[in-house]
Amino acid sequence: MQPEETREQHTQVINRLRETGVPSLADLARDILVAEIVFTKYPDLMYLTCAPRKVEVWRKHMSHLIKQVKAQETHRVAKTESRSLERVRWFGLAWLVFWIYLGATDFRLLRKEEPLRQLTVMEMQWITKNVEPIRVDGPVEYEVSLDQDGDISKLELVGSQEGRNVSNIDHAIRIAAPYPAEYPRVFRVRFPI
Repeated sequence: MQPEETREQHTQVINRLRETGVPSLADLARDILVAEIVFTKYPDLMYLTCAPRKVEVWRKHMSHLIKQVKAQETHRVAKTESRSLERVRWFGLAWLVFWIYLGATDFRLLRKEEPLRQLTVMEMQWITKNVEPIRVDGPVEYEVSLDQDGDISKLELVGSQEGRNVSNIDHAIRIAAPYPAEYPRVFRVRFPI
């Protein structure tokens, strides 16, 4: 009394249950539900026509295959997470090295370097206007770096100071601070003017 398609499906499953081998995972996944239905509807017929406990073998095999698939998936996910974690570690290490490098170079990479320009004669005279005349054997050049307030953040002698008394020049440059806002943040000054 079943429709033709349903009977064909039941017949195929009964034939597979009679075989000694266990079907592949795809066939097993497709047929086990039908086998359960057939065993539930026609238990006596199934015990007469099929190997006893064949559905139980299918169930065990199916659960074993499902466990294998889950284990493989878990292993794959763990491996992917492990790779991701390793990438994060390498990125963190690179980030740490970058910040150590910036600290070692005094954050020079982040500063905008302004081009050096030579001060005019009038600007250099302004620096030394309240200082006694300075005597130097030969020219001396300083590089002056200013902070945002116009105070000296770095004063560095350019070249060698051998045989030169330059302490008065250093003093003259320092007492002229704070420098006006229109001064460049880094400049060079040369003595004698």
